[in-house]
Amino acid sequence: MLNRLMRVAAFLPLLVSGSGMAADTGPLVANWKAFELDGKLVDGPTLDYAEDKVTGHAGCNRFFGPIAITGDDKVKIGPLGATRMFCDGKMDLERSYLAALQGATAFSLDDGVLTLKGEGGEALARFKK
Repeated sequence: MLNRLMRVAAFLPLLVSGSGMAADTGPLVANWKAFELDGKLVDGPTLDYAEDKVTGHAGCNRFFGPIAITGDDKVKIGPLGATRMFCDGKMDLERSYLAALQGATAFSLDDGVLTLKGEGGEALARFKK
């Protein structure tokens, strides 16, 4: 247990406070479950958003970090820290998921579906509550 806490604590200096929060992020503050990643159906990853922080489960490990929302649809997530367990068969999904979160530059919320988008407007990940 102590070893695990030490690994998590090693990531704490990576956290950066979010800033520039939009006034109305209320609908985004929730526990989200990813159902699509890079156009493929997925099951398992989560995104828990509260104020200026995100946490969640990336498929194997828990992650945490800052989030900043500016303007009507701009978002910046990360840098993210995570626990460091190995889960056979889940590490590719986890790497892709964390890369999508940190690569997101915009979002949309339509009919209860949160979509994180890349610089070109492409959907990186889609979530439902």
